[in-house]
Amino acid sequence: MFKIREFESEHTCLLLHNSLSEKQATKSVVGSIIVGKCAEPDVIYILKDIQRDMLAEYDVRLTYMQASRAKEAALELVRGDPIQSYAKLPSYFHILEATYPGSHVRLHKSEDDHFLYAFIALFTSIKGWEYCRPIVVVDGTFLK
Repeated sequence: MFKIREFESEHTCLLLHNSLSEKQATKSVVGSIIVGKCAEPDVIYILKDIQRDMLAEYDVRLTYMQASRAKEAALELVRGDPIQSYAKLPSYFHILEATYPGSHVRLHKSEDDHFLYAFIALFTSIKGWEYCRPIVVVDGTFLK
């Protein structure tokens, strides 16, 4: 429950021209608008392009920093959360081992279950080493 105890009829805060004359947009809203262009792998969508497109299509002026934050939000929508992505690695590695038998696939984690590193050697690559000629090269730079 809310109870109004006092009412001031005179408005004392300053109204800035920015709040009334210019349109506002949050990074998540702009990010959801530009996510399609950020998802295309062959297109480099720079911050100036974001500013230009938002002004042309929605009549919204973005600063360089706002465009940067919007692009980060859009890329997070495309890529997803890193924690959730790393959580999918064990199942991905299991599928790799099942699909390519004879491959060496290892996932190493710390004691507190954080990702450290991964090693992947597919069976076809391993078999390819059998046909390589063994060569030993000695670099005489540091030999006396």
